[in-house]
Amino acid sequence: MILPDDITLRPAAPQDSEFAFNVKKSAFRKYIEMVWGWNDAEQRAMHERRFAEHEFWIVSMDEIDIGILALVRTSDRIDVNQLFLLSDYQRQGIGCYCMQRILAESKKKDMPVYIQTLKVNIPAQNFAEKLGFRKVGETATHIQWEWSE
Repeated sequence: MILPDDITLRPAAPQDSEFAFNVKKSAFRKYIEMVWGWNDAEQRAMHERRFAEHEFWIVSMDEIDIGILALVRTSDRIDVNQLFLLSDYQRQGIGCYCMQRILAESKKKDMPVYIQTLKVNIPAQNFAEKLGFRKVGETATHIQWEWSE
């Protein structure tokens, strides 16, 4: 059983960018392929832009890097833009633990948390519902979700 003490989040450093891209590619490529097709150069450029602009965290377990978390915080909300784990670490409660940390912060600051999921990513939608997010919007490709206390 994985315990919260086994999981750590540390701010990403510039040298973590390649790891972060590879985690995204490993965990999310199949969904991107379903919607738009995977173009490595486009995805890398998008990743590099987001890595520079967003607050990235590295998820580790027992000092082994296993995933990424990317946030954008404003004065009135927290957007969780990415939470990806390597496949060997998925469906073990690690993602829930990471999100519970964000939800606890939002509750303390009395601000909502927003995420969006691709419509083709049913596991991500189930994850959002399990955490208590509610659907608040939709585009041709995405569902927007909000969590508030």
